[in-house]
Amino acid sequence: MSCAENVSGQERGKILIKIAELIEEHADELAALETLDNGKAYSIARGFDILEAAATFRYYGGWADKDGGKVIDVNTSKLCYTVHQSIGVVGQIIPWNVSAQSDYQERIFDWPSVPLLDDGMEARTCALHR
Repeated sequence: MSCAENVSGQERGKILIKIAELIEEHADELAALETLDNGKAYSIARGFDILEAAATFRYYGGWADKDGGKVIDVNTSKLCYTVHQSIGVVGQIIPWNVSAQSDYQERIFDWPSVPLLDDGMEARTCALHR
């Protein structure tokens, strides 16, 4: 059972867009934290990473109420209808040294997780530490 099971796509979209607005509003603080966290240059964190995180939330916020079914024309005697439905919780494990492996640390969270939130599914993340 998803925490967003009874939340309409329109409401999920508004929530994701609000998150994007908050990321943009606090971009300086988030970039400073990113710099402190993994030593990335502030200008790169502020000019790219944080803005791309906001763009990802905004993009999927726009799709939240547009994921409907499709009628696929098979032939005149058959009807094929597809329905996109959320089916559960997806988890991800982020290794402790991800910042050393990738310049896109926050991408590792938001690329797979935001589409799930967009569809009303839960995303659970665990960061491993040594």
